[in-house]
Amino acid sequence: GALQSISQPTQAMAPASSLLTIDNAAKAQRAVREKLQEFEHSQARTKDKRT
Repeated sequence: GALQSISQPTQAMAPASSLLTIDNAAKAQRAVREKLQEFEHSQARTKDKRT
């Protein structure tokens, strides 16, 4: 997605000392994505209930 294309070049240029930060950022992105998916699923469920 858009987030990946932005973060990949920075990852390539990152020094080893910031690898931990990148790992944490990746975990945070994953958590955000999971929350978004959960939200979308709940939205879809409420739409189903309305129909």
